[in-house]
Amino acid sequence: MWSGISILLHRLDIQEKLQAEVDGVVGFKRQPCLADRVYMPYTDAFVLEVLRYISHIFPNLWKVHHDSSVYPEPFEFKPERFLDVNGDILPADHIIRQNMLSFSIGKRSCIGEVFAKNRLFMFFSTLMQNFIFLPEENSPKFDPHEMEIFIVHMPKRFKCRVQNRHEVKESTEA
Repeated sequence: MWSGISILLHRLDIQEKLQAEVDGVVGFKRQPCLADRVYMPYTDAFVLEVLRYISHIFPNLWKVHHDSSVYPEPFEFKPERFLDVNGDILPADHIIRQNMLSFSIGKRSCIGEVFAKNRLFMFFSTLMQNFIFLPEENSPKFDPHEMEIFIVHMPKRFKCRVQNRHEVKESTEA
């Protein structure tokens, strides 16, 4: 999910929240697993917001996912929009979740939705446990309007610096 990484490059605040969540639930001694997902609502909300923000599969979903009557400030990346006041993931029947159509809806919905969301959770939680992503100097912020259209929307090529969190942690503890 290159779009998610591209977004994180300029949103260190979000990276820090994701890392704090994975540190608190998983720590450094083991890898994240799917059973952790229920205890990591911010990471789950991040995945949903990436899918909404980029509307990567079907360009005609762009309007639905950027409707300001459902998603205030639709071009601001806000994982919190998928969390309730207690920090828990919104229920599936909430209007914000009902309008998330990344995998379509009804009998035409993608049978791989659960698999894809699980894989995205595992991908991002593992990355956040192990790495810090930093932008190259003068790199532009991710803008969903500027994605390239192939079979799916893709972010423009970008470069980033990747730091190993374990090495950074060890050097600050020494």
